[in-house]
Amino acid sequence: MNLIQQLKQFNKYFWLYNLLQVLERIATWVLIIQLPIFIAQKGVNGGLEFEQYQKGIIYFFWAFSQNFTTIFVGGIADKYGKQKVMKFALIAIILSLINLSFQRNFYLFTISLAILGVSSGFFKPALQGKIAQYIKIENSGLGWGIYVWLINLSIFVFGTPLAKYLKDISWQWIFLGSAIVFAINFITLLMIKDIDEKDFKSEQTSEYIKRIFKGIIEPKILFFVLPIAGFTLIYMQFYETLPNYIYDWVPTSDIIKYFNINSIFTSNDSLFGNRVSYEWLYSINTGVIILLLIPFAYMFSKVNKILVITLGLLITIIGFSFCGLFANGYYLVFGIIIYTIGEMIVNPKICDYMSSIAPSTKKSQYIGYLSLAWTVGLSFGGLLGGFLYGAYGEREALAKQELIANNTRYNINSSYFEQYANSINKSERASVDDVKKLYQKRNPFRFFYIFIVIGLISLLGLIIYWRRYAYT
Repeated sequence: MNLIQQLKQFNKYFWLYNLLQVLERIATWVLIIQLPIFIAQKGVNGGLEFEQYQKGIIYFFWAFSQNFTTIFVGGIADKYGKQKVMKFALIAIILSLINLSFQRNFYLFTISLAILGVSSGFFKPALQGKIAQYIKIENSGLGWGIYVWLINLSIFVFGTPLAKYLKDISWQWIFLGSAIVFAINFITLLMIKDIDEKDFKSEQTSEYIKRIFKGIIEPKILFFVLPIAGFTLIYMQFYETLPNYIYDWVPTSDIIKYFNINSIFTSNDSLFGNRVSYEWLYSINTGVIILLLIPFAYMFSKVNKILVITLGLLITIIGFSFCGLFANGYYLVFGIIIYTIGEMIVNPKICDYMSSIAPSTKKSQYIGYLSLAWTVGLSFGGLLGGFLYGAYGEREALAKQELIANNTRYNINSSYFEQYANSINKSERASVDDVKKLYQKRNPFRFFYIFIVIGLISLLGLIIYWRRYAYT
């Protein structure tokens, strides 16, 4: 069956629920791409300027609340109706975002983001369960490939431009703009009229909880989820810590000159001069997925799913290494491209695999189990990334360490890097050369070592899993 024939197999509800996912991703991307800078980047006008370890704590509670909720909500959506759960979740998400737009205290911001996480945790498995309902076994690889492709198309065309536009208005509009997109999603959901199947209607709550935990500890699920958690640890650093690393260390002015990049895609930095805006660097990620995901999904549709996921994880590790181990714009772009190829192989296939081993009445529940991996990877990845980057990667933190090591007096109310630069070149203004000297002295790329090792351990785990379950 050729590609066109496979596409014709998907009915209108498959495309309508994917539209809901597209709108959700646009709204969420606005937060994902901007929050690392808003929360913890020093010297950003209007930002919170929390410490990196505080950012890690915030991300821990955000990711944990969302993904731990998703583990259990998958079964709730199957039991009570996926549309009903989605409507409840959207109302809660919109109210949470409006509340977040006014929070600047660390504790209140953390609690508010955790509430948003719980609200999102209700929405995701219910929606994915509806999409899975309209994907057949014979076209599952292509179906989940389309799902991921549409997400990235929406981010590339709408998400990144909207995120930059809202940030240029004010940081508060990052949250309010996201709330507006979710409100559009709510209206769209009200217009979709299909059968909202409900399963396990007579099941008691205690039986339901018992069934959820029984599924989690099933070896075929548990020993797949654990290596995927390693992938999500790397995924977390790519989206939540790498933006800070780029902002602190990576010059891209040479790329602008070589490709004659339009000023709409650039920003001016007092240290690095003209540089590619980090939001647009991440458009490379979505752009590659838009170009290659559907052909890759079709190409790998008949290949063993675990083998494909293993290959994708290996490519992800290689790309991530290039992103972090060199403070060079060209290596960064190359790393983003390679990482993206790995990510676009892994992401649809893990949903495809979990859906393929799930009984027909437990699609949301089994896809919800993937959230165990995201719970571990994103929450602990956020916490670990925040603490490690604050200790070994952040420019301001490393400048302070140098001042202390050199017994140089410093002012806690001024930029540590500016004081460090002044101490070594006796100039009132720091330059990109001072950044290079600090980079060579403190080696901030060491931050990436631990996550590369975690990725390699996860790769080994998937290889073992493949040998055990590849043909079962």
